[in-house]
Amino acid sequence: MLNKTTLAILALAAFPVCASADDGRFRVDAHVSTLGSGLEVGTAFRDDFSGRIGFNQFSISASQSSGGMDFKGDLKLSSIAALADWRPWSGTTHLTGGLILNSNKFEMNATAQPGSTYTVNGVPYTATGGERIGTKVTFSSPSPYLGFGWSGHPKN
Repeated sequence: MLNKTTLAILALAAFPVCASADDGRFRVDAHVSTLGSGLEVGTAFRDDFSGRIGFNQFSISASQSSGGMDFKGDLKLSSIAALADWRPWSGTTHLTGGLILNSNKFEMNATAQPGSTYTVNGVPYTATGGERIGTKVTFSSPSPYLGFGWSGHPKN
């Protein structure tokens, strides 16, 4: 369960923070997204074309026991992105393309408790304890990125 301090920090982090140079061509952006919390540095090359580089990070672990099994899961998100935004109408709508180097992964393990009985394909098994089954999901790196979105204009 999240405590009040953690919840308040997450709520504040959900609001993007942006700082720009006086000429409006350079910006630093802190944000929270589906890739985790992150920081980006961007610049406008023209009124309709800008670029940005940034990183995102997030991790969470959870454990639970159920049905004679101890479950443990870990989600670790970590990525570096190099993206270019094209604003075809010179407004807030943009098409984005780029490359993401990611080391995102998800791992989950289930460990049997001693004396637990399981049925697999109609065959009953009794665990002596410590038997394990697990999975790990990773992603290709580098990964191409293509997106469509709305955001503030770098020069504004």
